[in-house]
Amino acid sequence: MAKEFNISLGYVVFFIAFFLLMFVIPNVAVLYSDLLWFQSLEYGSVFMTVLTTKIGIFLLATFILFSLVSANAYLADRGGNIKRKYIAIAILSAVIGLTLGGSWEIVLRYLNQTNFGVSDPIFSKDISFYVFTLPFYRLVQNFLFFVIFSSIIAITIIYLNKKEIILIKPEVAVEEEGYTTPRQEFPLTGLEVSKKAKAHFYGLMALFFLLLSWKHYLDRFDVLYSERGVIFGASYADINAFLPVLSFLVFISIITAILFLTSSVLASKAKIGTKGLLTAVVAIYILALLGTVVYPGVIQQYRVLPNEISMESEYIENNIEYTRTAYGLDDIQEVAFIPKENISMEHMSENQDIIKNIRLWDWRPLKQTYKQLQEIRSYYDFNDVDVDRYTIGGEYTQVMLSAREMDYEQLSEEAKTWVNRHLLYTHGYGICMSPVNKFTEGGLPEFFVKDIPPKSTFKNLIIERPEIYYGERTDHFIVVKTTTEEFDYPKGDRNEFTIYNGTGGVTLNSFVERLIMSTRFGDINLILSRYITPESRIMFNRNIHQRVREIAPFLLYDSDPYVVMVDGKTYWIQDAYTYTGRYPYSMPYGNQDINYIRNSVKVVVDAYNGDTIFYVIDPGDPLIKTYTNIFPDLFKKFEEMPDGFKEHIRYPEGLFNIQANVYGVYHMTDPTVFYNKEDKWVVPYEIYGRGIKQEMAPYYIITRLPEEESLEFILMIPLTPKNKDNMIAWMGAKCDKDYGKLIIYKFPKEKLIYGPMQIEARIDQDDQISQQLTLWSQYGSDVIRGNLLVIPVEDTLLYVEPLYIKAEQATMPELKRIIVSYRSKVVMEKNLDLAFSKLFEIEIKEIPPRERENKTIGELIDLALDHFNSAQNHIRKGNWTGFGEELEELERALIDMENVTRYQLYT
Repeated sequence: MAKEFNISLGYVVFFIAFFLLMFVIPNVAVLYSDLLWFQSLEYGSVFMTVLTTKIGIFLLATFILFSLVSANAYLADRGGNIKRKYIAIAILSAVIGLTLGGSWEIVLRYLNQTNFGVSDPIFSKDISFYVFTLPFYRLVQNFLFFVIFSSIIAITIIYLNKKEIILIKPEVAVEEEGYTTPRQEFPLTGLEVSKKAKAHFYGLMALFFLLLSWKHYLDRFDVLYSERGVIFGASYADINAFLPVLSFLVFISIITAILFLTSSVLASKAKIGTKGLLTAVVAIYILALLGTVVYPGVIQQYRVLPNEISMESEYIENNIEYTRTAYGLDDIQEVAFIPKENISMEHMSENQDIIKNIRLWDWRPLKQTYKQLQEIRSYYDFNDVDVDRYTIGGEYTQVMLSAREMDYEQLSEEAKTWVNRHLLYTHGYGICMSPVNKFTEGGLPEFFVKDIPPKSTFKNLIIERPEIYYGERTDHFIVVKTTTEEFDYPKGDRNEFTIYNGTGGVTLNSFVERLIMSTRFGDINLILSRYITPESRIMFNRNIHQRVREIAPFLLYDSDPYVVMVDGKTYWIQDAYTYTGRYPYSMPYGNQDINYIRNSVKVVVDAYNGDTIFYVIDPGDPLIKTYTNIFPDLFKKFEEMPDGFKEHIRYPEGLFNIQANVYGVYHMTDPTVFYNKEDKWVVPYEIYGRGIKQEMAPYYIITRLPEEESLEFILMIPLTPKNKDNMIAWMGAKCDKDYGKLIIYKFPKEKLIYGPMQIEARIDQDDQISQQLTLWSQYGSDVIRGNLLVIPVEDTLLYVEPLYIKAEQATMPELKRIIVSYRSKVVMEKNLDLAFSKLFEIEIKEIPPRERENKTIGELIDLALDHFNSAQNHIRKGNWTGFGEELEELERALIDMENVTRYQLYT
């Protein structure tokens, strides 16, 4: 006996040890290391708020579930031995409590909610009820349903074991010998059930139907998300058929609950029950439940469809109004735009600041060029190329830039050691920056910032802290401030090394912390390595995509964070959105659970220290107000953002793309027009790359908007009518003054304005252009068509498309030609100067060589005189070859003088 006990005890000890080793200890290590990580960012309160809420929900849900189910089990088996049942109930309660802990956001949003100040048109409740309160009620309701179902299952098992529920055989119900408790036929199951069991089941069914009445009451509000009618939201059939049936279900559920409660009392006293009445009421409930499907369908088919426009008009208006509000389109400024058709070269000269910022470089070929010219070593990588603007040399300049990050996977297999991965190759180095419209004679970008260490052509672009420890490719943990120096950057045939001098990461100043991190990452080397000292710091969650989501998982993040340079340091800016799918009457976007969205937060991440700061840019958003109430230490006011960052905030492409697509439908505010969808707008297509037709993406430009004096960095997209190629409007979002202001410039419908695909067609139909493209292709070159850009220049439109040539065996595209179109004319030249001169039929000779491009008239006159004097000297010496060469140089100088003189304002 003792031996068997020892064996059983051994199994128990082994199971407990296995459970602790496999589940408890790793989770505790992750939890504690997360706390240390949050504290290192000064967000310990954020972590503790979430953790304490999860623990609170777990304890409360576990206690309620265990107490109620156990109480029912005790009533069913009073005086019996149900210790094992309590253990099972406790395990079930703990599992459900842990599961409900994941609903912490619903609970916190409910407890800290902020009113929207807008009421729905049907029930006149503030939108906050639907966004914050209703999800919480549903959570509680579903939990209580689970409690009742669990209780029913528990007492069923108990009563079956006690044989107070016996299955009736089809032929004869046999009375068991020695059974003293009277049995009665259970009317709804056909079982033989004891008086006690019957009373107990009736009592639980009373609670079930009472809870069901609450469910049907809440179901009434879900009609605001109905998809039954012609629009999203409550339709005529929903209001006049579905809602009345739901209200009847609420009433009949309460009546059924009362009857079950009455039956429970009568059954416990062995009095005559309410079998017939109860059966009838349940039958009525089932019929009413079927009626929620049948009756609205009948009304929709035979009353609404024959008169759909008139009967749904009111509800279409609701859908239009609430959708526009939910997507931030209610304040969009609509402007009539009639492009001028008689502009000249003088108009281009007057808008030279716009022309200089026309983006000729597409990020995809430019990324390949950056890789070939500026990666320097195989272990560096340019993950993305961003578009931004800087004041350079006193001019507002649009640039493209990319961070040079460390790509450890590109190291040779021999170099992929633990020390190299986690201690040595720890960071990327510097950025590349080039203007959007400049290129060399060889078709390569000119650089404002390049090389390692970074070399800058302007003082305000000098990088003092080029190391990039946090970025888009930093996916694994590293340890800094160790006894081994980190690789800093390559310098000729040797390498420079450094020691981290920042505050990023979690300190490893004790064995416990090293043990915790070793357990978290499953890496024993964090304990064994002698390079790690008490001053060492471990950096993890370094990928900025993961980093921001770890801190604030309740926000939605734009897919394109971008690198900026402020005060000689490198940072990342990440756009974050508040969103919900619970805004009444608002049409969801695509297949996503989103029908309300705001760009309420800008996140700034320090590429060296990893400091991650959340700035609230839209304080009027009720969702961000609620999150600020929950996490007061997480968010900072936009006014606290340094001016250097404010100069680089952009309207995010992700949000703008959503708004453009929604506005394409919801610019129609007349219910009849909306019903017929007769004026739907869409984002147009373009021909890109190797002749591939693709949807245009929003793009940033610097321009001067009509009726405005100063330049503005904006995000824009053209729009065309559905199934048509002509342009009907273009949409823009301001990024400087009046940040976030949306403007739609609408073209007259009776006037043809060429859309992108119509311009692409004219390019393909141009004999000279098509012949040149064919010729390049025949010589083995790969012709890559860049993005077609529609450029608003005050009150007119230009179309610009760059062409890149890539040799068959090469990986570096070169910018070789620029296609420009105005009205119906299309030209292709080597640069914008020649293209505009040809477009406006002004004779201009070849652009001078690069070394003469920036010379003044005086310098060119001196150069011409030098060549003239040199030619005279060659004549005296009888050197006719030298004389001829100097005459050619003199001619070139005179051509330069002519171009600069005639087009001084332009060039």
